[in-house]
Amino acid sequence: HDWGRWDSVERVLYRNGDGVKLHPTRFEYVIYTDRKDVIKSLTDHRMMECLGEIDYTDYQRPDTELTEPKAPSAFYSFFHGGAMLMRFVFVLIVGIITLNIIATVIVVIVVIALVVFLKHKANKKRRQVLE
Repeated sequence: HDWGRWDSVERVLYRNGDGVKLHPTRFEYVIYTDRKDVIKSLTDHRMMECLGEIDYTDYQRPDTELTEPKAPSAFYSFFHGGAMLMRFVFVLIVGIITLNIIATVIVVIVVIALVVFLKHKANKKRRQVLE
């Protein structure tokens, strides 16, 4: 069947190179649904689906390793914590200046509860390491 309507939104582009050859084998427009028993499409037009085969000769996989993201540096953690503290102080000062006592008390209680929770969690982790 025809390899595409030229008025379609989607395009399938491919390029051979570096010992890799792509061969399209099947092409069709499909109705994209999230359930097989419902025919109503999730989009306003049919989706393009193109299947193919890959042939390769003398292809060498790039030397790329997948790694886990690194933990943030102490420098970043320090200044991020400082920024959060400044936001808290700002909200506290605005609450006091505008005499919104209820909001100020709620913010203070939430922050105190958060600090107590985090310290408890850190102490629990420290005890587990020592055991």
